[in-house]
Amino acid sequence: MIFLKTTLPILVWLCYGPKVLAVNTSAEWSGWGSYGDCSRPCGGGLSNRTRTCLGASHTCNGTNIRYKVCNSQPCDVNGTKIRAVQCRSYNNVSLKDNLYHWEPHYDPRAPCSLLCRTVETGFVLKMQTHVLNGTSCGEHLAGVCIAGKCKRVGCDNIVGSTRKLDSCGVCGGDGSSCKLPRDDIQRHDHRKQGDKGSHWVIRWDTCSKTCGQGVQTATLACVDGSTDAVVPEALCSQQQRPETPPIRTCADNRSCTFRWHTFKWGSCSRTCGDGFMYRRVSCLKQLDTGERKDVPDRKCTEVKPNVKAPCNMADCPEWLTEHWSPCSVTCGYGEQKRKVVCRAKSADSCVSVHKPEMIQKCYSGVSCEEDDLASFQQDESSVTRHDFFDDERLQELFLFPQYQVSGWGSCSVTCGVGYRHRNVTCIKGGHMVPLTDCEGIEPHSKRECHNQQCPISVATATTFAWKHGNFKPCSQSCGRGTQTSIVECVDTRSDSTVIDFLCDGQQKPEPTTRHCNRVQCPPAWKVSEYGECSVPCGGGRQSREVDCVQTTAYGGIQALPRYRCPDPVPLAERSCNLQFCQAEWNTGKWGECSVTCGLGVEGRSVFCVKLVKADLQVNVSDAECFGPRPPSTRQCFYGECYELQQLPRIQEQKGTFIQIKRSKRIRLFVGEDATLLPNQAVKIKCPVKNFQKKLIFWTKNHRLIPLVGRVRVSSNGALRITRASPTTDSGTYTCSAGTLHANIHVAFQSKKEAKQKAAEILDSIFVENFNESFINRPQSDSNFKMKNTKFFHVNSVEGSSEYDYSSFTFTKWSECSAKCGLGTQTRIVTCNHVTDKYIRLPSDEECLKKGLSKPLSVQKCVIEAECPKWLLSDWTECSVDNCRREGYSARRRSVWCRYGNGSMAPDIRCVNGGAGSRPSTKEHCKNSNCTAVWKTSDWSECSGRCGSAGQKYRTLRCEWATTGSPANFACQHKPRPTVSKDCKLSPCPKGPCTDNTNHCQRIVRLNMCRYTVFRRMCCHSCKNAIYTLP
Repeated sequence: MIFLKTTLPILVWLCYGPKVLAVNTSAEWSGWGSYGDCSRPCGGGLSNRTRTCLGASHTCNGTNIRYKVCNSQPCDVNGTKIRAVQCRSYNNVSLKDNLYHWEPHYDPRAPCSLLCRTVETGFVLKMQTHVLNGTSCGEHLAGVCIAGKCKRVGCDNIVGSTRKLDSCGVCGGDGSSCKLPRDDIQRHDHRKQGDKGSHWVIRWDTCSKTCGQGVQTATLACVDGSTDAVVPEALCSQQQRPETPPIRTCADNRSCTFRWHTFKWGSCSRTCGDGFMYRRVSCLKQLDTGERKDVPDRKCTEVKPNVKAPCNMADCPEWLTEHWSPCSVTCGYGEQKRKVVCRAKSADSCVSVHKPEMIQKCYSGVSCEEDDLASFQQDESSVTRHDFFDDERLQELFLFPQYQVSGWGSCSVTCGVGYRHRNVTCIKGGHMVPLTDCEGIEPHSKRECHNQQCPISVATATTFAWKHGNFKPCSQSCGRGTQTSIVECVDTRSDSTVIDFLCDGQQKPEPTTRHCNRVQCPPAWKVSEYGECSVPCGGGRQSREVDCVQTTAYGGIQALPRYRCPDPVPLAERSCNLQFCQAEWNTGKWGECSVTCGLGVEGRSVFCVKLVKADLQVNVSDAECFGPRPPSTRQCFYGECYELQQLPRIQEQKGTFIQIKRSKRIRLFVGEDATLLPNQAVKIKCPVKNFQKKLIFWTKNHRLIPLVGRVRVSSNGALRITRASPTTDSGTYTCSAGTLHANIHVAFQSKKEAKQKAAEILDSIFVENFNESFINRPQSDSNFKMKNTKFFHVNSVEGSSEYDYSSFTFTKWSECSAKCGLGTQTRIVTCNHVTDKYIRLPSDEECLKKGLSKPLSVQKCVIEAECPKWLLSDWTECSVDNCRREGYSARRRSVWCRYGNGSMAPDIRCVNGGAGSRPSTKEHCKNSNCTAVWKTSDWSECSGRCGSAGQKYRTLRCEWATTGSPANFACQHKPRPTVSKDCKLSPCPKGPCTDNTNHCQRIVRLNMCRYTVFRRMCCHSCKNAIYTLP
C-alpha cells in the first residue's frame, strides 16, 4: 500500500486503445494565510492559519487549517502552567461542604482530560472532559490538546509537524552540523522504515498509591508518529518490538505516615453579613495497630487545610420604610401611614420587635370646632388599613397582626372563688405570631368566677396563701409604660385579703410586670435643663434645647416638625445673673524681658475695670477695686551670659586656574584646579574662620607635609612650594582644620602648551563671546583699547605687556525647547578673570562683586506661534456590515491634525507639538445582530465502488447571518454540520473481472484504485489491492 500526499494536481496519461486520456485526480489548494492572534497571552496558546480548496472540497488532499503553539512563557514567576490554572479555578467550589486546593493530575490514558487532585487528601476527580485548547498533553508527553485530542508538536512549534531537534540541536537537521558523540551514533528507535513513522512506545499507568511508595505497570502500544494516536500493531515493525518492562516502583512526595485530618465545620459566627466558620485541623500519625495519634503540625509536610472559611455572605435583613402619607384629616388630629417592607430572602427573617411604626397620629395644623381627639376617634373608621396600598400583592405582604381570643373555659373550682381562662393569640395572615407583634392592649386571658360558698372544714380553716391581685396603675398614660401586680395574702376559704404576716414571707412571689398603654402619645414639647449663665453678673443669658417629639407605642422617641406640637412654644432662652457686678482688677500679658541673658525686668499693665453690660467693660478708678493691686513688674532670668563661639568653616574658592607666564609667585586657594609652569614658586592659602591658623596642617596622598623644606607649611597655615617640579609636586593637596578638609589639585604644563592653551581660551573668550560692556577695565589704563586679532597679544606671553580684566562669557543659545508655541532657550554663562600671567575661571560671585552684569542664561523663544491639535469626527454606526466576531462589529472615525484657523497640518506636527500620539481610528463595538451561522452547499453525486455504499459530500461555509459575508472563524465554537453521508450505488455489471490496460500495476502503485474509473479499467489488479476511498 502506497500513500501519495500532494497539494498539486496529478495528471496521469493513459493509453486506452486509440485514445489518450488525461485524468486530474487532485484539485489545488490556495496558499496558506498568515497566523492569527494567539489565544492566550501566556501559559501556552494556539494561533492558526487556513487555506482554501480551489476545487470541490473532497478533491483536495490534506487539511485546510494548521495550528501553531505560541506564548509558551509562564504566566508568573513561579512558572505556573495553564493546566494548574484550570484546576485552581475549583478552589472555591464546595465539595460535600468542604473546600479543597486542587492541583493537576496527569494520566497517560487521558492526556487531554482535566484531572485534578486535592492537596489535602490526594483524591483525584475528573473536572472537565476536555482541557482548554493549547494545553500541554502532560508532564512527559510532547504535544498539545486540541478538541480533546493530543496532537504532536514539532520543534518548529507547528501542530502535527514531524520535525525534531537533531543531535546538534538543529530543528529538522540531519546531525551533520556538528561532531556527534559515539553514544549518539549508536542510538536507535523502534520505528519501521517507510511505515508512515509508526513506532512502538511504552506508557506507564498511574501509581497504585496516592502517597508513599507504590508500583506502576507498563503498556506497549503502536502509535502514529505524526498524531501520536494508537494504530494497529501491524503498522509497527515486529522485529523492532521492544520487550515489555516489568513493573517499577513509584513514589509520591506526600507521607502516608503523617496526614492532615479535618473535622466538621463549626457554626457560622454571624447569621448574615460576612461571617466566618472554623474547624479543627490536626496532624495525625498512622500507627501499625491502625489507630491514629495527634502529633505536632510540623510532622505533616503537606499544605495545611484551611481552618477558617467565609459563610453567610448575604446581606442581613432590614426594615425599609417609605415616606409618610398625608394626614388623614384636614383639621384637628388624624393619622399618617407608610409602607414597611422586610428586605430579606424570607419575610419572617426580620425581627418584628424592631419593626418601625406604620401608623402615627398627625395634627393638620388647623383646629376643628369639635374636640380634636373626638374627631380623631370618629375619623378612624373612615380610613382603613389598606387605603394607602394600591397593589393587591402589597396588601397581602403588609397584613397587620390582630388579637384573637377563644371562649371562656369552665371555672377552676366548684365552690368559692376561682378563675376562668381563655386563649389569647396574635394572628397575622392566618398564622400565629408572637403576642408582641400585635398592637394595642392585650385582652385578659383570666378572670375570676364565683360559685357557691364552700363548706368550712378543719383542713382549710387556717389555710392562707399569696395571690397576685390587681395591677397597679400604669406608669405612663401613653408610649408603653409598665405596671406591676399587687401580691396579697388571702384566705383561700373565702378568697378575702388578710394581713400579710399570716402568709409565709419566704414564699412570697415577685410581682408580675407587664407593659401597658402601648399607644402613641400626641406630639409634645421636650425641654432640657437650662445651661450655665453666660456671665457671672451684670445680666447674661442661659439656653436650653426645645424639641417637638412623639413617644411611640414601643417607648421610642421620634422627632417631629415644630408645627406638629401645640402652642405655646416653651422658651429656649432666659435672662440670668442680673445682679450688679463689682469692680475688679484686670491684668495684661507680661512683656518681653529687658535682657537676653542674665537678670532683667519684664512688665505688664494693671487696670481696675467694671462690667457695665454683658459685652461692655469700662476702666474705673483704682479706689473702686477691692483687694491688693497686682504687681506690674517682675524679675526675669534667661540664664548666664556666655560669649558665643562660631564653628570653624573653610572658605573654598571654586574654579580653574591656568598659568600662561611665569611670575615671582603664584597665589592659589583651596577648591581650585590649578595648572602651573615648571619651577614656579607657589603659595596655596587655606582660609579658615574661627580657627587657629597654626593648627592647620597639610597632606599629600595621606602623607603629612613638614614645616620646613622646599615643600612646607608656614606659620599662618599656608602651603609653600619653592621651584615646583612636575615630577614630584603634581597631585592633590589636602588642607585640614580639625574635622574639616578641603582639596586643591595641581598639574603642570610646558611653556609651549601654555601658549597654545592660552590662545584657545582667549579665542573662545574674545573672538566668539566678546562684549565690551562686560569688560572690567583697569582704572589705571583710561586709554585701554582692544588691538590686533588675538586681543592683548597672545604672542606676548614671553613679553612684558600687562593686562588684567574680568568678564562674563557665554556659549551659543540652545535649540528652542518647543517646536510650536512658547518655549525656552538656554546657554552657559561663565565668569573669567584674564591677566597676562594666568587665566582664572572663578565663581559668578567674583564677577558680580566687580560690578559686572551677568548675561541671561535663559530666554523665551517661539518657532511656530500656534500648536495644532487633533480633531476627531464622530464614530460611525456600529453596523452589521462590519461584523468582526460573535456579538461585535467595528466602527471608524476620521482623525485630522488641524490648526485653530482650520488649516490642516501633518500628523507629525501634532505629535511633536504636545498633542500626544495619534488617536485610534477604529474600534470594536457590541452588536447583538453579528451572529455567525454555518451555510452548506447541495449534496454532491454519490461516489464509490458500484454495488456498495458510497459517499455524498457538501461544502461548509461560515458566514454572518444578516449579510451573508464570510465570517471566517466565528463559527468554530458552534456545532458543525456534517459534510458527508452514506449513499447507495447502482449494482455492478456482471462479467469477467479482467484488466483492460497495461498500466494497471502503475495504477495500483499510485493508489488510483480508489477512483471508480480506474477500478473498472483494472478490475483484476484493484480487486486484490489495498486502497482507501477518497
